[in-house]
Amino acid sequence: MKIGPIIGILWIAIVIASFVALLIAIRRHGAKGARWALLGPLGAIASAALVVAWIGSMEGVYRNPPLVKQLVAVVGLLTVGLAGVYVQFAAWRDALRESVPPGHCKKCGYDLKELAKCPECGADRLDASDARAGVGSLGRTSGVGEGPQDDQKPEDAGSR
Repeated sequence: MKIGPIIGILWIAIVIASFVALLIAIRRHGAKGARWALLGPLGAIASAALVVAWIGSMEGVYRNPPLVKQLVAVVGLLTVGLAGVYVQFAAWRDALRESVPPGHCKKCGYDLKELAKCPECGADRLDASDARAGVGSLGRTSGVGEGPQDDQKPEDAGSR
């Protein structure tokens, strides 16, 4: 069994996967947030240089020309191919990154620091850890029992 068709099929799968990464990034982060994922298909096309280098070496293409031409061809193809693989890796990393960093507005991405409401869009702050723990926006427990006056005994309440 020849390995050339297998490599070709794997490369086609890589190209399809790069488009999937692009679609995932656009779905999770929007068109503006996709950044590296937009370059994923170009990286897949550039990685075809690795396929060309492999097939060329198997066919013996690089054996007859002078040494300088061999080195230029092989090093050039490997450089472009490995750069393409790196771009694909960066595209997938970008597509799978967290959509909104912790402490940022879930609606517009503004860094909230210790703000209760977003000054950009007016959305309320709700962190996942705050929602699970029953903690309000600034780290205080919400509900009954907020404040020092609630720690007093009922007979002391009338003296206020």
